[in-house]
Amino acid sequence: MPLSEAEAAHLLRRVCVGGGSDAEIAHFAGRSRTSAVNEIINDALTAPMPPHPNWNGLGSPWAEETATIGWWIDQMNESAAPLREKMAWFWHGHFCTEEDKIYNMNLIFEQNQLFRSAGLGNFRDLVQTMAIQPAMLIYLDNETNTKGAEQENFARELMELFTIGRENYTEADVIAMAKAWTGHNTVGWVEVNGTWQYVPHYTFKSELHDNSQKTLFGKTRNWNGPGTINEICNGAKKVQCSEFIAAKLWRFFVHPDPSPALVRSLGQRFRAVNLNIAELIRHILLHNEFWAPSARYALVKSPVEFLATVLKRTGVEIDANGRRWYLQGMGQVPFDPPDVAGWGANEDWLSTATAWGRARLLEHTRWQLDDLGHLRNLENAGGNVVANRVFELLGITEPSAQTRAVIRDWVDEAHAIRVQWSITPQAYLLGALSPDFQLN
Repeated sequence: MPLSEAEAAHLLRRVCVGGGSDAEIAHFAGRSRTSAVNEIINDALTAPMPPHPNWNGLGSPWAEETATIGWWIDQMNESAAPLREKMAWFWHGHFCTEEDKIYNMNLIFEQNQLFRSAGLGNFRDLVQTMAIQPAMLIYLDNETNTKGAEQENFARELMELFTIGRENYTEADVIAMAKAWTGHNTVGWVEVNGTWQYVPHYTFKSELHDNSQKTLFGKTRNWNGPGTINEICNGAKKVQCSEFIAAKLWRFFVHPDPSPALVRSLGQRFRAVNLNIAELIRHILLHNEFWAPSARYALVKSPVEFLATVLKRTGVEIDANGRRWYLQGMGQVPFDPPDVAGWGANEDWLSTATAWGRARLLEHTRWQLDDLGHLRNLENAGGNVVANRVFELLGITEPSAQTRAVIRDWVDEAHAIRVQWSITPQAYLLGALSPDFQLN
């Protein structure tokens, strides 16, 4: 069955951070589900990697971070591989690191590129590479994890947040895992021409590795770091790992409440394709439940998704500093998660504070709409005409009757009290603050 315009828009809301443009929606409308999903995934797997952001003359990690935030929003909206950017955004919230602690945007960007190059590949390979990247080594303190002075931060989060979940390991496993990862450090401080310099590159210091017998997941051997990841992904914890990741991806792409039976089915599918992430995503996007009415508008846009959608739908320009400022006001700044668990989702973004942050962004953008030719000549238009123009501008393909009624009644009142001049700027605010635009 060919995709309707509303179905194409639904698909693009889920695979593009900023949703679909009118042209993108038209491109996929009329296509089969399989054809559309295959094209989206193929583009994500084959498109060239994006160029490095321009840091010339910036001179500080804060300025480089701000520039990279602005650059990434553009990549999310303009990339020929939007699903790749969506997955990079997912992994950034999953394998969290924080610029404030690492204080080296080169290392952060290296990790960001890993999420693009490997974020749709084999999950085990992605975890193996992530584990020894300097950004993660520094952020979770494995850079100093050595025999006799074990550091448990990375060991715990590798299991709890990254692979299997809190209920699937013991405190004894944490101790064994930490010992397994001893010696997997950064080069550290070295003297170069009489000056001490910190070298952040990964190195394995065998003399600092604990070679004792360790019991992990009930198995006793001389565990070493990479072997623990193999055991999690393909050994004793393979069922828990596959279900943990599959469920999280389902909640990210579809809706927040997969049933236990569905999670088991998704995990089985993930294992059957050897933890190939792209194939799991293909399965999710083609699943009947993804297309069910209950999955439509079942997710709340995060601040990054909200900003990206506003910019994509309106064409308004906001510089990198402004983008960071507005994201900070909405509670989500890329590269600066609140903690290693990352940001919340859905109802976590429904608060008075985040609503005011979104309103400030919209207040800033509404006065540019007329310059861009949006929503002109509405002073004498009726309520339904105004509502339709707002829905068209914002890409709301299935407006609720309640939102339509609110806009229509407000327009009628504006005519009654003779403030028609306010219709153009205020109608945009009503539409963009409506539940229809806040939801994905």
